[in-house]
Amino acid sequence: MTMKLFIDYYKSSIGKKWIVALTGLVLIAYVIGHLIGNLQIYISPEQINWYGERLHSLGPILWVIRAFLLACFVVHILTTILLAIQNRQARPERYAVKKNIRTSAAARTMLVSGLILLCFVIFHLLQFTIKPANLPGNISFPSFTMPNGHTDIYTMLVTSFANPFTTGFYVVGMFLLCMHLSH
Repeated sequence: MTMKLFIDYYKSSIGKKWIVALTGLVLIAYVIGHLIGNLQIYISPEQINWYGERLHSLGPILWVIRAFLLACFVVHILTTILLAIQNRQARPERYAVKKNIRTSAAARTMLVSGLILLCFVIFHLLQFTIKPANLPGNISFPSFTMPNGHTDIYTMLVTSFANPFTTGFYVVGMFLLCMHLSH
């Protein structure tokens, strides 16, 4: 009975909006935690490397957290798409007279900023987490391994952001993330 209530609630637009809001809050909390962790680069190279080693020492727990975040990310995206489809199906014909409602730039560009943010997240994961040797188009993400076997995060970050295209993409990504979050 409880599952049926949940499914019925999820089918409603309000249920979907709640799911989008709750997954969004989880993702915002992650972004804040990620920011706090990454700001340790300004303390010292040893500090950011220690932080990375501590994260990786979590072992399977880190993968559970990553799986949960990925699930929230996927549910957030899919539910938003389903909500948009549901809204369009509710009124298939256009209004005879269109009245423009004042909305923010963030609200008007949610779809575009969301798609670009998806590309940004994929790039970021490839660059700093998955680190594949080579990708099509001669794109490579070198591995910065220290003698103890851990990644030299400091050198990886400094080297990555020495590339103006990478830096520019991150600046655009952060701008769009701020716009997206402001909505």
